[in-house]
Amino acid sequence: MLGLTARGIRRVARRPADAWRRGMEGDVMDRSLLSLRATLVLLLSALAGVTAGVLSTLAGDGAARSVLAGLAAAGLAVPFFDRLVAGDRPRERAGAEDGDARG
Repeated sequence: MLGLTARGIRRVARRPADAWRRGMEGDVMDRSLLSLRATLVLLLSALAGVTAGVLSTLAGDGAARSVLAGLAAAGLAVPFFDRLVAGDRPRERAGAEDGDARG
């Protein structure tokens, strides 16, 4: 957009879309939405939930009970797989393995 200023005709303002594109260059997809650990935990939990739902269906439960069983299994699997993937040593054992003898 052109406008009249004291020095003559100049470009006064750019379109907002141009400024947005120029300001966002390089920032658009520099990082992922989920970390690798979170993705793995969620995928394993979803797999556990689907497996529980399918097994429940094969056992003769109705569709609603099978869905609830799958959702419950997936919900309980999230903290389990989160701890499993973390791989942190418990604090009680960490001191004993490092040679720290406590009597």
